[in-house]
Amino acid sequence: MGEVTTEFSITASTLRYWEKEGLIRSKRDESSQYRLFDTFQVFKMLLIKSIQNLIYSEQMIQVKEAIKALDESDLPNAKQLIHDIQTQFNKRNNDQLHGLFHLYKLCKLLNLNKSLS
Repeated sequence: MGEVTTEFSITASTLRYWEKEGLIRSKRDESSQYRLFDTFQVFKMLLIKSIQNLIYSEQMIQVKEAIKALDESDLPNAKQLIHDIQTQFNKRNNDQLHGLFHLYKLCKLLNLNKSLS
């Protein structure tokens, strides 16, 4: 677990929570009892981490459920998940740019442009 937390900046408590929620699975080392994560579980961790900054929505709940159900032999579904995440980021970015545009127009209307420099 320590290597994963360091390499991907994911806290141990976050990994334990994701495991408790069924989003990822680990195996235990027989001698040390440390959690061990295979490459597929690390892939799922990176998917989960990538959506953490998106706005909580019904779509994100569906993406989390799809990550939970993802099977390591299902590459087409994994690719679809990545596409869905990219779509959500694009929507968020578009919404933010739209909001910034309206804020700019308001500042221009109120002659507040100098405070934006």
